[in-house]
Amino acid sequence: MTLQQTLPAIPSAIWHAPIAGPQFGFRNKAKLAALGQAGKLDFGLPANVAADFGAHDLSDCMLYTPAIHTALPIVRRWLNTLRIAPYELAKKRGELKYLILSEGASQQLMLRLVLRSRASESLLRANLAALQVQLPTLRVVSVNIQSSHQAIFEGAEEILLTAEHALPIQLNDLALWLGPQSFFQTNTAMAAALYQTARVWISSIDAASAPRNAWDLYCGVGGFGMHLAAKLDSLYGIEISKSAIANAQRAARELPNTQWLADDALRFARAQKKWPDLLLVNPPRRGIGTELADLINQSSAQFLLYSSCSPQSLSADLARLDQFTARHAQLFDMFPNTSHLEVLLLLQRQPQQALL
Repeated sequence: MTLQQTLPAIPSAIWHAPIAGPQFGFRNKAKLAALGQAGKLDFGLPANVAADFGAHDLSDCMLYTPAIHTALPIVRRWLNTLRIAPYELAKKRGELKYLILSEGASQQLMLRLVLRSRASESLLRANLAALQVQLPTLRVVSVNIQSSHQAIFEGAEEILLTAEHALPIQLNDLALWLGPQSFFQTNTAMAAALYQTARVWISSIDAASAPRNAWDLYCGVGGFGMHLAAKLDSLYGIEISKSAIANAQRAARELPNTQWLADDALRFARAQKKWPDLLLVNPPRRGIGTELADLINQSSAQFLLYSSCSPQSLSADLARLDQFTARHAQLFDMFPNTSHLEVLLLLQRQPQQALL
């Protein structure tokens, strides 16, 4: 099925040319399962996935940025000297489950180690300085505890091993902060293009209709909202993750017209009596869902900026948002070499009386 067939509500005439970047060396995060044995680690696919695709070491994957390529062998050697056993799901033994290495601004790095328990925490703390000497760009290191004997990627408990709790990342003219459990696009260049496009579209609205206030729902660390804040009188960012909101507040210290709240997007929307001119939504793959779509449809919001990684859920949401008409649409090749993509839409309410 073509994209036009999946998204029939979007007229073909309003699609802008797709934006693409490099096919390799773009991925700012490596998420790898610990395989092999203590002292001889491999980094690859989780065992339940490797059963279908093979147990290949992926530490030299060409999708990763050069900084991650350089760092992974150093991290591997360090972990091998500590002889922490990789976790084996089938046998329910071992400690090290996953390694997550992310790159931010100026090739600075954040390392997360997902462990079965806290048994290796003191060992990691005692030897962290040695890794930092070998890898001076390493800024944030944490341990995540995932004690369940299931193929679940991470747990709720995050233990910081470094004084710094967040990684800076530069996007256009803004510096954002990423915490260990923060969601962020894995393609920095495409994320920057996505946010800049949103800024251009909103800036192109004529002065008489231009939105003056906005909610950034599912705001994460604030990328969309902060790119638009200079054009607005007020902006509320809503995100369920408290750590993401703390990092958004840190990045927005010089944006006094913004407020950042840790709350569920739907719960927040239900509680409001007055709605803004502009809504920004960047939901999970499942989309915004029936209730929130209906609330938006019946609200006084005049513009809706929707960023989606799933054309299927976007199509379902658009069917419910029948009071809005698409004004701009564009594809971003956020995930090169796959069938996945990011769609950005700017929708405007059709001329009629809003209900709320």
